Formats: sequence, C-alpha cells, structure tokens
Amino acid sequence: MLSVMPEICLYHESQGFQDQVTIAYHRLRSARSIENQISSLTHAYYLGARIQTLISAERPVIRSILTAYYLKATI
Repeated sequence: MLSVMPEICLYHESQGFQDQVTIAYHRLRSARSIENQISSLTHAYYLGARIQTLISAERPVIRSILTAYYLKATI
C-alpha cells in the first residue's frame, strides 16, 4: 500500500499574491516534470485555491504568470 504524506502550503499568507501564485506554479511544474502525481495534485489545489480568492483587479496579473493550460487546469 502506498503511503501518502500531506504537503503543507508552500507560501505564507504574508507574501504578496504574485509571489504566492508564482511559488505554487513553479512547484506544480516541477512536480509534473518528475511525474510526481500526488505533488502535482497538491500544488494544483493550492494554486487553484489561491486563484479563486483573487479580486478582479488581480486576475490580469495572474494571466501573465500562468500559461493558459495551467490557468484552465487549476480553476
């Protein structure tokens, strides 16, 4: 049986939203590049959760950080 260790959120609430999204995005891409499916799902969750809490003025900035694929996949 595969044991799964939960990962904590990689960013702090005190960081700016751009830093939070960038950290989660880079960790997601890193996990996908080494084909770690559990970490990929975890980081996609944190990225999507952070994007869902953005106000409308912040959303255009996120579109410049994420590719269209990751933006669609995490929302």
